[in-house]
Amino acid sequence: MVKQRLIGTWKLVTVETVYANGERIPTFTDPQGILIYQANNIMSVQIAGSYTEKVLENSATQVTAESKKTIPTFRAYWGKYTIDETQHTVTHHILGGSPHITDLEEKREFVFQDHSLILRMKDKPWLPTGSSVDVTWHPWT
Repeated sequence: MVKQRLIGTWKLVTVETVYANGERIPTFTDPQGILIYQANNIMSVQIAGSYTEKVLENSATQVTAESKKTIPTFRAYWGKYTIDETQHTVTHHILGGSPHITDLEEKREFVFQDHSLILRMKDKPWLPTGSSVDVTWHPWT
């Protein structure tokens, strides 16, 4: 059962932007973070890291030198989660978090690879067409 595999505390390993042509580049410099899934369907995530220049250059939205200064380097939210095992997705139903987080739901595809959990983000307005972001977590032991 997927839920049993998700439950626990996870440590952030990598955040990579995957472009439509297959190119993978780091999304953040020195990313750090924690992800917690509880058995009662409560979750929390915190991620710190600055966007790499290449990701900012390739963004689907305009990023000026001035706007780079205001891009958040810390993101956090908490809420409930639901799992769709047939679609291989987990949806975070956000109840609170960092002021710049405006989506009330964050849907992620999940992949278990060896001991890693990969959460894949797609269809964001700032992502170039056909691109995704893969966030890889390891169990925190």
